Amino acid sequence: MKPVIKKQTHYHVLLMRDDKESRTFSIRCNVLHFCAGLFIVLLLFGGGGIYGGLHFFTKYRELAAAQESRERENAGLRLQLERLVNLESLLKAGNESPPQATHTEVGTPDLPARGTAAANPPAPAGPGVRVLSAGASPAVVQAAPTATEDTSERPAEDPSGETALPPPAKPAAAPAKTDDGFAPLAGEGSPLRVNEFSARNSGSLRLRINYELSTVTDGQRTVTGAARYAAVTADGTRVDLPMQDPENSRFSIARMKAMQNMVRLPPGLKPDGIASIDILIEVADTVYRGTYPVRLQ
Repeated sequence: MKPVIKKQTHYHVLLMRDDKESRTFSIRCNVLHFCAGLFIVLLLFGGGGIYGGLHFFTKYRELAAAQESRERENAGLRLQLERLVNLESLLKAGNESPPQATHTEVGTPDLPARGTAAANPPAPAGPGVRVLSAGASPAVVQAAPTATEDTSERPAEDPSGETALPPPAKPAAAPAKTDDGFAPLAGEGSPLRVNEFSARNSGSLRLRINYELSTVTDGQRTVTGAARYAAVTADGTRVDLPMQDPENSRFSIARMKAMQNMVRLPPGLKPDGIASIDILIEVADTVYRGTYPVRLQ
């Protein structure tokens, strides 16, 4: 009978050196196959992870660029919407204004047309009204006050016949300015107020500032101006913050406008080193300043 050769289930590794004895290691076939398969699987997973990271990073850059373009488009649309709202408020205010007064001469009543005087006799005069006769001189026709007429608001008359005019209205006081030349934004002379102030990080070198700007004056329908910002550090140092889009800082409002501005931080200034933000509103020839604490979100 032929000898049966057993199936080899091990691999032998022989290590030889010139100055020492050789060493032999025996490794099972299953263990060697498992290590080779594990290496191939890890290699495939590593290649897939690198490909997925590059793919998602490319998509992220595309989405970031699309978001910035949408933000610029939304800022322009908000500005157009605010202008339309202001225009609508001005049109409504113009339609609700009282009609202009017509000037008529006293003592010269309109004469009826020829041929209609007999058909339309003049209406009887009311109580206390003097009617001019045909031969009377049309100098002045004055109505005597009736019993139910209120004469408390009439100006006093001088004995010479001239009516005393009311005293002229005092002009509005100019807003008081501080030592640094800025008027307080929350003072009495300020036409604007800031509500719902917030600031949050938009990267390591940018800061997004959001707040609501509203008017408080009744005599002026629309307030037009521009805003700029400065950062105040913990030691009291003021640093101007340049804006990414200066056009968004301009406003023309009749009631309220939501302000959103993106500012860039200068080199060496970190968001956690900012203690407060100064809002500088320039209206006409006056600059109003308001300081608001920063709670970064």
